[in-house]
Amino acid sequence: KEVMPFIGYPFDSCLPSYIGHDQVLQYLKDFSEKNDLVRHIKFRSKVRRLSRHAGSGEIQGSCPDTRPNSKWEIEWEHLDSTEVKTKAYDAVFVCNGHYTVPSSPDIAGLGEFKGKVLHAHNYRVPEPFKDQVVAVVGAGPSGVDISVEISKTAKRVYRAQKGLERPEVVNNGNI
Repeated sequence: KEVMPFIGYPFDSCLPSYIGHDQVLQYLKDFSEKNDLVRHIKFRSKVRRLSRHAGSGEIQGSCPDTRPNSKWEIEWEHLDSTEVKTKAYDAVFVCNGHYTVPSSPDIAGLGEFKGKVLHAHNYRVPEPFKDQVVAVVGAGPSGVDISVEISKTAKRVYRAQKGLERPEVVNNGNI
C-alpha cells in the first residue's frame, strides 16, 4: 500500500502493507466519491470509435492534430441498454490495464488434469474452494492475494513458484 496511493490520498494507516483486491477497490471507490469523479466515469460501456478532429489555426508541433481547439470524438455503447452516444473531449487517456487478457503458461500434462483449472483473471471469491485442496501456480501479487484469501476456507493451499529453494509456510500452516 505504501507505493500505490494517489498523491495526497494515502491508504488507511491501519491496513497492512500488502492489501487485498477488495481493499484496493474500496480505496478507489472512496477516492472517486471524495473527488466527485464518479459522474465522469462511463461504467459498463464499450468504446466503439475514437477519432481526432483537427482544430483551427497554426499547427503546434510536427503533427497536424496539434492545432488549438482540436478534439477527440468518442462513440461508446452502454452494454446493458445498447444505447450509443457520442461526445467530444479535449484529451483521452487509454487505460486498458496490463492484465485485461489472461496469459497462461504451457504446463505439460495440464490437459489430462481432472480437477478445476481457473485463471486469476476469473477468480472472484474463495467460497467455491471450501474444504478443497488447492494449488496456486505463481507468486505474483494475484497469486499471493488469492492464496491468502482461499486459505481461509480451503482444506489446504499449495503455492508453486519459480526459484523457491525451500517451502515457506504461512497462515497457520495452511499455505
